[in-house]
Amino acid sequence: MSVKMRLRDFLCIAVLTCAVTGSAANPSYTVLHRFVDGKFSARPLAPLIADGAGNFYGTASAGGNGGCVRYGSTGCGTVFELTRSSAPGGPWTENVLFRFAGGSKPWWPMAGLTMDAAGNFFGTTTDSPYGAPDSCVPGDYCGSAFQLTPPSKPLGAWTETDLYRFNPDTDGVPSFSGLVPDDKGNLYGTTCTGGPNFNGTVFQLTPPPKAGSWWTKTSLIGFHRDESCPSGNVVFDGAGNLYGTTFYGGSQNLGLVFMLTPPAKPGAHWTKTVLFEFGSNTCFPQTNPIFDGSSNLYGTARGCPAFPGAVFRLTPPRQPGGSWTETVLVTFEGSNGDSPTAGLIFDDAGNLYGTTENGGAYGHGTIFQLKPPAGNDAGETTGWTETILHSFNEGGGDVPWVGPIFGMGGALYGTTSDGGYRRGVCKVAGCGAVFKVAP
Repeated sequence: MSVKMRLRDFLCIAVLTCAVTGSAANPSYTVLHRFVDGKFSARPLAPLIADGAGNFYGTASAGGNGGCVRYGSTGCGTVFELTRSSAPGGPWTENVLFRFAGGSKPWWPMAGLTMDAAGNFFGTTTDSPYGAPDSCVPGDYCGSAFQLTPPSKPLGAWTETDLYRFNPDTDGVPSFSGLVPDDKGNLYGTTCTGGPNFNGTVFQLTPPPKAGSWWTKTSLIGFHRDESCPSGNVVFDGAGNLYGTTFYGGSQNLGLVFMLTPPAKPGAHWTKTVLFEFGSNTCFPQTNPIFDGSSNLYGTARGCPAFPGAVFRLTPPRQPGGSWTETVLVTFEGSNGDSPTAGLIFDDAGNLYGTTENGGAYGHGTIFQLKPPAGNDAGETTGWTETILHSFNEGGGDVPWVGPIFGMGGALYGTTSDGGYRRGVCKVAGCGAVFKVAP
């Protein structure tokens, strides 16, 4: 198994891996776009994706008009495109590709998009306030998987197709979980609730033999009460195993990391293995882990009263049947960030990047870099070094729910769910922004 991504003080002292600088080496922060609601987008809660031309695509949980009201914003959500100006440094342009309508159709997307080779987008919606099953109409659908097909002619309309409508009791609701494809065209995701044991699922969506029919949903695993609420996407390794986290579970009910192994024969059950239980240094992971080239897993834990939020590494056992080992790379204590809810990304030099929802110089979140330790002349290594690349401050974006992605020139791009303009229906907290952090 080997996969490489392309794409409190006592804890620091105890694990000898925390080193923090107070500010970055002067990276530039630029707001590329401020969301304004109305017929446009508002409140993005998901990461961006990019095309080969450097344009960005994403979902917004509100905006687009329609009959929905949420977070003080109007609209049922959108899928949007951001295109760069032809003039260097010029303004970016938002183009709303699709406006969700609500009612009997999908509405309120909270997860990111997946794009296939033909330019189709795939994603999920909650179809209910906050993705809560108790807010769904009894016996009705609650959550959807959808496909957006690009127009056949320039300036034509995108076509939305419902792939599957989730039942909140038997299926659960795919709130913050996007869809992850395999090489056969199947899509995989998670629900925090519902399923055979009512504590969340990992599911597979299989395309139909005939285009236009409903996709087939299969629950690969139904979680029990002692391992509930898978809290983000799943990720594949090179052998086809799936990895993810649950927000609750384990002996202390503080979350765990799991692996699902595909069956040897078609139609048989997937096998679940708990790799690690949180509770010794970290708690409440809220997104999927990622791999490095040595099969170590890296991720974030939101934190709890017993432990602050943290970035962790899990090292696989050296012998079969052994235990995975956790190392805390940095703990978040407020000034250096607080409550990481997003995943991580690597650059080519092995540095990690991520965001915190709160904390930083203004208390509105941060974007950070973690640099791996380097050896000195004596062959000794120090801890990972955290650098705050930016502290968010409302006007330029506030509350980065999700992590950044790399774009052209090696810059980081991401979204905030609040901040930016304070006018109209967004006058209380702002409708969110798209930002760029350049080295």
